[in-house]
Amino acid sequence: MTDVKILATGPDFLKPGIRATASVTEEIMSSVADELHILAYVISDDAENFLKLLEDSLEKSIATTLVINNLKNQDEHVQKKFKIWQEKFPYFNLVDFDRKKSSQMQSKYAGTCSKCGKSWHVGDNIFYQNYPKLKCTEQQCFESNGGKILQIQTLHAKVIVADRKKAILGSANFSWGGMSSHYEIGVLIEGKDARTLSELVDEIAR
Repeated sequence: MTDVKILATGPDFLKPGIRATASVTEEIMSSVADELHILAYVISDDAENFLKLLEDSLEKSIATTLVINNLKNQDEHVQKKFKIWQEKFPYFNLVDFDRKKSSQMQSKYAGTCSKCGKSWHVGDNIFYQNYPKLKCTEQQCFESNGGKILQIQTLHAKVIVADRKKAILGSANFSWGGMSSHYEIGVLIEGKDARTLSELVDEIAR
């Protein structure tokens, strides 16, 4: 059985029955006994309380898996902290989500390139890019108009799972704004679905 409660950041969202994301984050990270699983799009240096909670967990020998989007683009001070923690805590599993995928795909629709005028049929292989919007069967046309053959994939999820029993899933980044000033919505999940989330983190960390 799974129990779900709504969490939020932002004064207009915080009403009876809706708990603050920051306080619940502190609650579950402070009480973790064995394992932490975290997915992060961004962790800012101004998220001082979150970083302190993470360091405190590591000091308590909590096995921690943190998968973060594109580590080299994160705050320089945060990168330095992580490097120190990796050297100090052997059970800190930091995973850099830095993946690329081919922009070539099988088209579900017939179409025509807006740049060179070449057409394709359903099932033909085309090069596709969402921004700037490009579709073409010809690699030369695709690349000459700004298309990237290998496109960066983004990890945009924000998840914390404590001991595979409690999880926070929501829109808030691990930043001062995400935890304190922006308008964000999330949920606290307790039960079997929290374990499922931890298994998803394990999967993406491999």
